[in-house]
Amino acid sequence: MRGGGGADRVPGPFINTLPVRVRLGGGVGEVVSGMRGQLAELLMHEHAPLAVAQRSSGVPADLPLFTSILNYQGNVSDGSTPAASPLDDIKIVYSRDLTNYPLSVAVDDRGDGMSVVVDAVAGVDAEVVAGLVCTAMENLVEALESAPDTSLAGGWGGAGCGGS
Repeated sequence: MRGGGGADRVPGPFINTLPVRVRLGGGVGEVVSGMRGQLAELLMHEHAPLAVAQRSSGVPADLPLFTSILNYQGNVSDGSTPAASPLDDIKIVYSRDLTNYPLSVAVDDRGDGMSVVVDAVAGVDAEVVAGLVCTAMENLVEALESAPDTSLAGGWGGAGCGGS
């Protein structure tokens, strides 16, 4: 995100979450391209207030705007050594992400592999959700590589993320 001048000096992450709907019509390649287009269009709204997002969503006011969140983070290194930071000497003793979302999925793309972390409310098996996400990602990549016209509406089988 373009956080503006001095944003690099503000502690903590910038998170602006906007709702999207995946349009499943067409093949896998078309769906992924459509999602990329939607995300590109949303960049102009990245600093929109929550009230504007709620009004624009079409979701009735008495229902939650978000019931889950997917955070994809690409952490591919360019191989260079990062510059020294005053924070380098700080040791993290304990860290925990807290959220108001009943389901939170974080995908960390390291370039040579991915990890998936799922945080879910009681009654939802986070390991099962993580396995489903991994299977979906692996099958999506396979379809994009070998059969981009494959419909997302069919049943896909697969192995999972190999324990990640």
